[in-house]
Amino acid sequence: MSDRPQRGDHQRDITGGAALENANNTPEDISNRARGYKAAISNPNVSDAAKDNARKELDALGGDAAFYSKAEREDKDPNRVQAGLKSTINQSKPEVSDEARQAAQEKLDKM
Repeated sequence: MSDRPQRGDHQRDITGGAALENANNTPEDISNRARGYKAAISNPNVSDAAKDNARKELDALGGDAAFYSKAEREDKDPNRVQAGLKSTINQSKPEVSDEARQAAQEKLDKM
């Protein structure tokens, strides 16, 4: 049997040139991998062993700091941030808790 992926095999082999060239280590790629590990950790259909492995891999990537968008937080447009906070405060949806509204108000007051 060959080592080549068979039809229906959905995982991509990145052990070749792409991995050696660090082509999959852009901030976006690292963030995408971190999101995948977090999804596996929170998925009830994933085994405990797989969740443990996902936690280890996420820690190796830098934990929550592995997310590209969090590293770029300073570049956010202050007007858009204020608009988002005001939207949270004024939401009439029951999904928005009083705690979320209060936290948004506190952040808005600090701006």
